[in-house]
Amino acid sequence: MSQNTTHWPQFRGPNASGIGTSAKLPTNWSATENIAWKTGLPGKSWSSPIVWGDRVYVTAVVRPREGEKPKKGLYFGGERELPKDEHAFSVICLSLTTGKTLWEKTVFRGAPTTTVHLKNSYGAETPVTDGERVYALFGGLGVFALDAKSGKELWSKKLEPRKTRFGWGYAASPVLHAGKLFLVNDNDERAELLAFDL
Repeated sequence: MSQNTTHWPQFRGPNASGIGTSAKLPTNWSATENIAWKTGLPGKSWSSPIVWGDRVYVTAVVRPREGEKPKKGLYFGGERELPKDEHAFSVICLSLTTGKTLWEKTVFRGAPTTTVHLKNSYGAETPVTDGERVYALFGGLGVFALDAKSGKELWSKKLEPRKTRFGWGYAASPVLHAGKLFLVNDNDERAELLAFDL
């Protein structure tokens, strides 16, 4: 993977350091100050956007109806009821210069296979890209490889849903290294580190 600093290809950016190196970064901003554009996105996702060249990639999970609302404070326990309604799990590509949607690909449509914490989402994992493909992981569901330019699905690998601590769900983002896609499938039943050929 290129370590070109104009790219932000994974969770926490180049080298997973979380540090940008541009001398042009603003020191303050607001809803109107130092904002090039903003655009509404569907559904919920706690994943971070990634950037390659002039494209931004994000994930989204859309639920047709609102579930239980989170409240302030800590939650002990968990094990909320598994939703039975259809969710749409998607990857969206935006223009870095305009914010316009270039493509949107729904990789799975159906009921979730695991529960999540009320303050989590089914789109918690940040995707990763090498500029040619975008790899999106939705924990308990699977990993999906998409063409970075068109959004066409190139391959997918289903993951067996497993019980997570207190039913709080997944959040480990995938990483690319030496021609392989690595992901941590952290759970309480059979935690594992997986490597996939690209």
